[in-house]
Amino acid sequence: MGQEPALQDTSLDNQRVVIDVNKALKLRIEHNLSYRDIADKLGVSKSAVHQALQRFHKLITNPESVIAYRENKANLLDAVELELVSNLADSEKLKKASINNLAYSISQIDHIKRLERNQSTANIAYSDGVRHHDSLKAQLAENESKLARYGIDNTDLVEGIDTDD
Repeated sequence: MGQEPALQDTSLDNQRVVIDVNKALKLRIEHNLSYRDIADKLGVSKSAVHQALQRFHKLITNPESVIAYRENKANLLDAVELELVSNLADSEKLKKASINNLAYSISQIDHIKRLERNQSTANIAYSDGVRHHDSLKAQLAENESKLARYGIDNTDLVEGIDTDD
């Protein structure tokens, strides 16, 4: 991330003051500093810090909550996933939201959880592919069995298809 553009600081006779918003935000969230303390550290006025962080104000009214969320994100996502799954059984809620929306939400939450826990998301698609392949092989074997019961030779039907994979 680059440095934010200069911000207007009205407390310094309308002089333009450059504030590193990233640094100010980190001081606010990670060190729970007040706007006054951040201003002192950055050598600018309190109003300049306030103006620079104004767009984040609703998000960081409680820096301790941000830190607690970051440290417990995967567990909180588990709780969200549980709530979504429980909604699948609630007929009143299902009337308001489609099953596809709920399923998509659960999928997204699971994906984010895996990333948060440093687990691969690529192997999910691979394992789904393996399960699908195994399912297709089972269906093929079942269909071959049905054809054999009717005395149909399926050699010509499956010629060129490799079923040993």
